[in-house]
Amino acid sequence: MPTLLIQREKGDKAYEEVGPQHPLAVEVYQGNGANPSVVVVPPAYQVLGYTSFTIGATAGTMFGLADSGMLTKPPEGAQSFSGVLETGAVRARGDATAPTTTQGQLVSVGDVVYLSQAEFNRTRFIATGASGVVKGHFYDVPIGL
Repeated sequence: MPTLLIQREKGDKAYEEVGPQHPLAVEVYQGNGANPSVVVVPPAYQVLGYTSFTIGATAGTMFGLADSGMLTKPPEGAQSFSGVLETGAVRARGDATAPTTTQGQLVSVGDVVYLSQAEFNRTRFIATGASGVVKGHFYDVPIGL
Protein backbone atom coordinates (compact mmCIF):
# COMPACT_ATOMS: atom_id res chain seq x y z
CA MET A 1 0.00 0.00 0.00
CA PRO A 2 1.42 3.43 -0.92
CA THR A 3 2.33 5.92 1.81
CA LEU A 4 0.34 9.16 2.02
CA LEU A 5 2.37 12.20 3.02
CA ILE A 6 0.72 15.52 3.77
CA GLN A 7 1.50 19.05 4.84
CA ARG A 8 -0.73 19.91 7.81
CA GLU A 9 -0.79 23.59 6.89
CA LYS A 10 -0.19 25.47 3.67
CA GLY A 11 3.46 26.48 3.46
CA ASP A 12 4.75 23.79 5.85
CA LYS A 13 8.22 22.58 4.90
CA ALA A 14 7.81 19.18 6.57
CA TYR A 15 5.61 16.33 5.43
CA GLU A 16 3.84 13.97 7.81
CA GLU A 17 2.86 10.37 7.15
CA VAL A 18 -0.84 9.60 7.50
CA GLY A 19 -1.74 6.29 9.12
CA PRO A 20 -3.11 4.72 12.31
CA GLN A 21 -0.67 6.70 14.49
CA HIS A 22 -1.31 9.95 12.57
CA PRO A 23 -4.94 9.96 11.40
CA LEU A 24 -6.39 12.45 9.00
CA ALA A 25 -10.08 12.99 8.33
CA VAL A 26 -10.81 12.35 4.66
CA GLU A 27 -13.75 11.76 2.42
CA VAL A 28 -13.12 9.49 -0.55
CA TYR A 29 -15.28 9.80 -3.64
CA GLN A 30 -14.97 7.33 -6.50
CA GLY A 31 -13.69 9.21 -9.49
CA ASN A 32 -13.39 8.22 -13.13
CA GLY A 33 -11.02 5.39 -14.01
CA ALA A 34 -8.87 3.43 -11.62
CA ASN A 35 -7.89 6.38 -9.41
CA PRO A 36 -10.43 7.71 -6.89
CA SER A 37 -10.65 11.41 -6.19
CA VAL A 38 -9.74 12.20 -2.59
CA VAL A 39 -11.15 15.20 -0.74
CA VAL A 40 -9.06 15.97 2.36
CA VAL A 41 -10.97 17.77 5.10
CA PRO A 42 -9.05 19.36 8.01
CA PRO A 43 -9.27 17.42 11.30
CA ALA A 44 -11.15 20.19 13.10
CA TYR A 45 -14.11 20.36 10.74
CA GLN A 46 -17.82 19.90 11.27
CA VAL A 47 -20.33 18.78 8.67
CA LEU A 48 -23.21 21.26 8.86
CA GLY A 49 -25.59 19.89 6.28
CA TYR A 50 -26.19 17.75 3.22
CA THR A 51 -27.86 18.61 -0.06
CA SER A 52 -28.64 17.20 -3.46
CA PHE A 53 -29.55 19.22 -6.53
CA THR A 54 -30.54 18.32 -10.07
CA ILE A 55 -29.22 20.42 -12.94
CA GLY A 56 -31.35 20.60 -16.06
CA ALA A 57 -31.79 22.68 -19.21
CA THR A 58 -32.40 25.93 -17.28
CA ALA A 59 -29.45 27.55 -15.48
CA GLY A 60 -29.74 27.98 -11.73
CA THR A 61 -27.94 28.02 -8.39
CA MET A 62 -27.56 25.01 -6.12
CA PHE A 63 -30.43 26.24 -3.93
CA GLY A 64 -32.71 27.10 -6.84
CA LEU A 65 -32.15 23.59 -8.22
CA ALA A 66 -32.44 21.79 -4.84
CA ASP A 67 -34.13 18.40 -4.88
CA SER A 68 -37.33 17.95 -2.88
CA GLY A 69 -36.69 18.12 0.86
CA MET A 70 -33.14 19.46 0.45
CA LEU A 71 -31.66 22.73 1.70
CA THR A 72 -32.79 25.93 0.00
CA LYS A 73 -30.21 28.09 1.80
CA PRO A 74 -26.80 27.41 3.36
CA PRO A 75 -26.71 26.06 6.91
CA GLU A 76 -25.74 28.58 9.61
CA GLY A 77 -21.94 28.89 9.74
CA ALA A 78 -21.26 27.12 6.43
CA GLN A 79 -18.04 28.29 4.80
CA SER A 80 -17.70 25.67 2.05
CA PHE A 81 -19.46 22.98 0.05
CA SER A 82 -17.91 19.85 -1.40
CA GLY A 83 -19.94 17.52 -3.59
CA VAL A 84 -19.65 15.09 -6.50
CA LEU A 85 -21.40 15.26 -9.86
CA GLU A 86 -22.94 11.79 -10.04
CA THR A 87 -24.79 11.93 -13.37
CA GLY A 88 -24.80 14.01 -16.56
CA ALA A 89 -22.12 16.53 -17.60
CA VAL A 90 -22.82 20.17 -16.71
CA ARG A 91 -21.28 23.62 -17.11
CA ALA A 92 -20.82 26.14 -14.31
CA ARG A 93 -20.01 29.83 -13.99
CA GLY A 94 -19.00 31.47 -10.73
CA ASP A 95 -19.38 35.09 -11.89
CA ALA A 96 -23.20 35.15 -11.43
CA THR A 97 -23.65 34.89 -15.21
CA ALA A 98 -25.82 32.07 -16.51
CA PRO A 99 -23.77 29.41 -18.32
CA THR A 100 -24.94 27.87 -21.58
CA THR A 101 -24.54 24.34 -22.87
CA THR A 102 -21.33 25.50 -24.61
CA GLN A 103 -20.03 28.27 -22.30
CA GLY A 104 -18.84 27.84 -18.72
CA GLN A 105 -16.51 25.43 -16.94
CA LEU A 106 -17.22 21.84 -17.92
CA VAL A 107 -17.88 19.51 -14.98
CA SER A 108 -17.85 15.81 -15.85
CA VAL A 109 -19.41 12.87 -14.01
CA GLY A 110 -17.21 11.99 -11.05
CA ASP A 111 -15.72 15.47 -10.71
CA VAL A 112 -15.70 17.12 -7.29
CA VAL A 113 -17.52 20.46 -7.04
CA TYR A 114 -16.01 22.84 -4.46
CA LEU A 115 -17.79 26.07 -3.57
CA SER A 116 -16.70 28.73 -1.11
CA GLN A 117 -19.25 30.64 0.94
CA ALA A 118 -19.11 33.54 -1.55
CA GLU A 119 -19.99 31.14 -4.40
CA PHE A 120 -23.05 29.44 -2.82
CA ASN A 121 -25.56 31.84 -4.39
CA ARG A 122 -23.37 33.15 -7.22
CA THR A 123 -22.43 29.95 -9.09
CA ARG A 124 -24.88 28.94 -11.81
CA PHE A 125 -25.12 25.46 -13.37
CA ILE A 126 -26.71 24.07 -16.56
CA ALA A 127 -26.78 20.55 -18.02
CA THR A 128 -25.02 20.00 -21.34
CA GLY A 129 -27.38 17.12 -22.20
CA ALA A 130 -29.02 14.74 -19.74
CA SER A 131 -29.70 16.12 -16.24
CA GLY A 132 -26.82 16.18 -13.76
CA VAL A 133 -27.09 15.45 -10.04
CA VAL A 134 -24.68 16.85 -7.44
CA LYS A 135 -24.68 15.46 -3.89
CA GLY A 136 -22.50 16.78 -1.09
CA HIS A 137 -21.94 18.41 2.28
CA PHE A 138 -21.50 21.86 3.77
CA TYR A 139 -18.59 22.42 6.17
CA ASP A 140 -17.69 25.00 8.79
CA VAL A 141 -14.19 25.45 7.33
CA PRO A 142 -13.11 27.28 4.18
CA ILE A 143 -11.91 25.37 1.16
CA GLY A 144 -8.19 24.68 1.38
CA LEU A 145 -7.13 24.06 -2.21
